[in-house]
Amino acid sequence: MSAAINRLGTKVYKIIAARVAKEFARLDCVRGVYLVRGLAKDDIVFGRSDIDLTILIDEFNDAFEERQLVYELSKIYRRLKKRIPVLGEIGVYNLPDLVRRYSYRNYRFISDGKLVPLCGVDIELPDFELTEDDILYEISMMLLFFLPMVFGSKNLKNSVNVLLEISMLCHYLTGKIDRLNLKKTEILELLLSWDPESEELRRIRWAFSTFFVGRSDDLRKWIYKQCLILGDRLGEIIPDKLEGEIGGSEIHSLFCPSFTRRKYLVLNSPTEDAMETGLERMRKEPGLVMMTANILKLYLYYCYPWEYYTIRNKNPSFGLSEPSPSYMERYFLMQINRQEIRFLSNQYLLLWDVRNLVAQARLYCDHNIICVDKSDLLQQYCSKYGIWPYTGSTSLDDYFLHDYPVLWKSTGELYRCKG
Repeated sequence: MSAAINRLGTKVYKIIAARVAKEFARLDCVRGVYLVRGLAKDDIVFGRSDIDLTILIDEFNDAFEERQLVYELSKIYRRLKKRIPVLGEIGVYNLPDLVRRYSYRNYRFISDGKLVPLCGVDIELPDFELTEDDILYEISMMLLFFLPMVFGSKNLKNSVNVLLEISMLCHYLTGKIDRLNLKKTEILELLLSWDPESEELRRIRWAFSTFFVGRSDDLRKWIYKQCLILGDRLGEIIPDKLEGEIGGSEIHSLFCPSFTRRKYLVLNSPTEDAMETGLERMRKEPGLVMMTANILKLYLYYCYPWEYYTIRNKNPSFGLSEPSPSYMERYFLMQINRQEIRFLSNQYLLLWDVRNLVAQARLYCDHNIICVDKSDLLQQYCSKYGIWPYTGSTSLDDYFLHDYPVLWKSTGELYRCKG
């Protein structure tokens, strides 16, 4: 029954997506609108999954012309979102931006479903070589960013998605599976075939059939623990990671680029008692994230090397080796894809302060400077470039009026500087 409802739901979602695409395509300079991720692969849970899209726009030589187009797209998105709550993440790219994104994040080319056109031109993209570095980036990102976020939101479906994707990537790296384009239910059935007695996996299967309705606190806790165990085991066998001793079980940090306060509860080993205690503390202490030492060493090496310096600044006994300069530069060039400045909603502007990111990327690429907090960033930027050029407003209207042209120019300069 649930499979039949999902098939019907997929058809309904695609009808909605096609109508949404037509709204965006009314604007000049929109070259096409495409399905990505779950709906592109017919891998959704009706009523729980989002409709994620990619919009392809023309290349612009003028920041103000592009700003006007993206601002209009933003107004359309905000109007549609009020009527269509399942309208999810929408990326806005020109063709070079899209190639740049997938050349750095080649796993995303697989997980996005290779862009199913709803309207406009077909996109011809080169083949992107899947690298171990990129898979480790994705695993680290999910463990230290998405896993704590979905645990705090009490969203079982999103917690299950994180578990299944981390499981697939870890088992791919260790050679247990040989492809990465599996649907979520296919990953789940593989896990059940390896552990048929798992009550929790059977409950997840049942959750798919009931569209994730009902209480799930204990199951979400189990998922968090399983993800930590998978990440920790992977960290043990990956040779390239930060070396040394962390220097404590509680590590203070500022999460970049927003410089949000964060505290890591670091486990040397993910034992049941230690994880249970850690999850109870996470429930009571906002900003606390439980992880293992092995995961932290992967995360700061492959995913967020900038945060290494905010941690070292706040923890004098922190003894891990520094990230390599090549990974630091890769991190900034990957993050400053111009798509990252094309916000269509306030939610992403608040979550991800791209103004700090672009300012820090410029300081690093021009002067090899890494800042450890917001005041340091402001001081260093003003000393090198004269003034801080951004408003810092959380209003999307102010963002497009004042900050967008500056970010457009800065990202373009970084593109040219680094080829």
